[in-house]
Amino acid sequence: MDTYLIDKQCKIIQTLIGDANLDEAFLVLGDFVEKLKDNEMSDQLTLLKSRFSREKDKFLLGTKRAEEDMNEITKSLIDLLGKVKRLAVENANLSAVTKLEELTKRGNESVSTLDEVSLLMAESRLLEIEIFYHSPVSRMAMNEEQSRQMGHHIQRFKEILARLRKNNS
Repeated sequence: MDTYLIDKQCKIIQTLIGDANLDEAFLVLGDFVEKLKDNEMSDQLTLLKSRFSREKDKFLLGTKRAEEDMNEITKSLIDLLGKVKRLAVENANLSAVTKLEELTKRGNESVSTLDEVSLLMAESRLLEIEIFYHSPVSRMAMNEEQSRQMGHHIQRFKEILARLRKNNS
């Protein structure tokens, strides 16, 4: 779950609390905590929900103490929501970092493989050129200037490949 969805979920729960719809707030928060798979938060929520269930009947009778208890439960619910949100954001950030590390690793492996393939292709091409250059066919196909240029290209190719091999070591 990303931080946008976490914020959205928390705002829904805050609205429910603000509307004094605590039964629904507990349900939505319960679903949210379940997704986090955090036993401690789940236990805290269960205890608070149990306390709420016991006090709800007293509150309906309208006693002064029951109203104070419901206010304490509401405050505890808001506090728990804050803890759950922090945990969810922390988990989302860790998940993002893990995914980024995995992508970086895969990217590095891909670049390394591409470097190896490029080096192999360049070495193969150099071998082909050297075979042609030293063959009797090339003496017939090229004039002296072309032969000199081909020799120069082979030397440059070797220098570049040596540098690539050194960089890939």
